[in-house]
Amino acid sequence: MGLAIVVTFALCLWIVLWSIGAKSFDGALLALIIVVVGAGARALLARRDPQD
Repeated sequence: MGLAIVVTFALCLWIVLWSIGAKSFDGALLALIIVVVGAGARALLARRDPQD
């Protein structure tokens, strides 16, 4: 669920940046960085073993 929110946020940010005049490629790179960081965080958190 969290990754879907991150991807949605990144794509919305890309559209907003593109609409206010930023280069499309720059906005897409920023969105890609956000998605990669979110996926990495999810992978790291999934590897953790819960301490009971």
